Amino acid sequence: MAAAAASSFSYFPSPLPPAWSESLYCLSPEHVQERLQDDAVETVTSVEQAKVEDKIQEVFNTYKINHHVPRSAYCAASVASLTNIITPKLFEGTAEWIARCQNWEGGIGGVPGMEAHGGYTFCGLAALVILKKEKSLNLKCLLQWVTSRQMRFEGGFQGRCNKLVDGCYSFWQAGLLPLLHRALHAQGDPALSMSRWMFHQQALQEYILLCCQCPAGGLLDKPGKSRDFYHTCYCLSGLSIAQHFGSGEILCDVVLGVPENRLQPTHPVYNIAPDKVVQAVMYFLQKPIPCVEEEVAASSAATD
Repeated sequence: MAAAAASSFSYFPSPLPPAWSESLYCLSPEHVQERLQDDAVETVTSVEQAKVEDKIQEVFNTYKINHHVPRSAYCAASVASLTNIITPKLFEGTAEWIARCQNWEGGIGGVPGMEAHGGYTFCGLAALVILKKEKSLNLKCLLQWVTSRQMRFEGGFQGRCNKLVDGCYSFWQAGLLPLLHRALHAQGDPALSMSRWMFHQQALQEYILLCCQCPAGGLLDKPGKSRDFYHTCYCLSGLSIAQHFGSGEILCDVVLGVPENRLQPTHPVYNIAPDKVVQAVMYFLQKPIPCVEEEVAASSAATD
């Protein structure tokens, strides 16, 4: 239980498979009450929860006009999983559609046939992780594509083939590696390290710390660019990914420079503090899934 609070990305020693800690998938209802200690969590009623589900359904109804579907699918899956409203019907066909967006390069584009892009690829894979359907993708091809996006000279990541390095892809690309590591480990890949991600963690930290910091504060795309909140967020998120491997007993930190450079871990799927993921999951596990509750009530009424 303690490991979940420290980090929500876990490996368990063989022969047990690696898994997300209980904070994401495994909290049973009887554990929720005893572990729910944060009184600052805002109360959300089942009615409000149902409104969230309606909003997610609205997102999926934009499929025909929205060409950024992997991103929409990820946002919907993230919200649905954290608020306990995932149902098979809500995400029917989502995994299959994302798999169609994986192209010959190995990465994922915005629509089938589109050029692979770091942002779409992360959103697509992370959505499949939430839905537990990572096997829908060719993971080895995806691994080859993303590891080829880290540039040997700069140390940072590019978002697409033949593009310049951009600080924001420190998360969108490097963030794929923990997800791939877990998925490949679950498949029994014997070549995986149990202390390092499959990219040059020190080189990425060098690029972020030496090339992406603005002297006046904040972080940026690359030298010569202006700082902004977007790049500050994702440069720091990528720096956290590069500094931490695993969790619990299998936790390896690789912190470049002074100890003060160390950031707190970020959740590899949601990119928020792991303890906040724990709080959200525990809280909403106490709430019934709105559509399921309605179906049960309707079924009972029909029987009567």
